[in-house]
Amino acid sequence: MTAKIVIAIVTTAGLLSLFVAPSRAERHPQEKPQEESVTLEEALADLGRNNNYFFTIEQAWKDGDLTHWLLNATHVHKPRPNSSIWKELERFRHKLPNFTYSLDQGNPRIIHIMDTRLADLQGYGLDRIIDRIDFSGDVFHLIDEIGKKGIPVSSRGPLNVEDLLRVDHRSKVQVMGERLRVREALSNFISLEGRGPLLWIARTKLAPREITYVHFWG
Repeated sequence: MTAKIVIAIVTTAGLLSLFVAPSRAERHPQEKPQEESVTLEEALADLGRNNNYFFTIEQAWKDGDLTHWLLNATHVHKPRPNSSIWKELERFRHKLPNFTYSLDQGNPRIIHIMDTRLADLQGYGLDRIIDRIDFSGDVFHLIDEIGKKGIPVSSRGPLNVEDLLRVDHRSKVQVMGERLRVREALSNFISLEGRGPLLWIARTKLAPREITYVHFWG
C-alpha cells in the first residue's frame, strides 16, 4: 500500500481543510521508456541492410478488411540493435495478423514476407508453376511474360506516388528453366548487387481469379 501524508489546514474562516500529499513514488513515477515506432517498411529495410538480407513482400486485401498489414501504414517497434533478424521477425509475426515469413530455398539471403491467407487462395499466381520459360529482358516484361502463360500476374497494376519514385522497370534478367514456381522466377535470377533490401512487392485481392500485381523496387 502506498503511504500518503494527510495534512490538516485550518483556514481563516475556521474551516478544516484536508490536503493529501502524494507519496514520493507518485511524485517521481518510474515510467518504462517507450520503444520507438516505425513503419513495417522501415523496420524491414533496417533489418535487411544491417544483416545483408533481402525481402520480397506478398500483401493481400479484401473489401472492408481492417486486419491486413501495409508496408507504409502499419507500425511496429523499431528493431533492437542487438537482436537477431529472426527474433525481430518473430516479434512481427506475433504482433501482426496474418503475417508470416519463409526463407527462399534457392537463395538463403532472400526472405519472403507473406500474408498467410494467400496460402489458401485457389490459383494464387505466385504459387503457380511455370512449365517452361526462356526469357531475357527487363523485369517489367518478365512479369508480363509469365502472365502470357495463363498465370494471373501482371506488372501493370496501379501505383501510388511513393511506388512511382522507387519502382524498377529496367533491371535486366535472364530466366531459364522448367517447372519453376513463379516466386522463384521473380527472386532467383536478378542480381542483388547494389539493390535495396526490398526486392519486389506483390498485391492481391482475396477473391477468386484475381490478378496479382507485381512491382520490382530498385
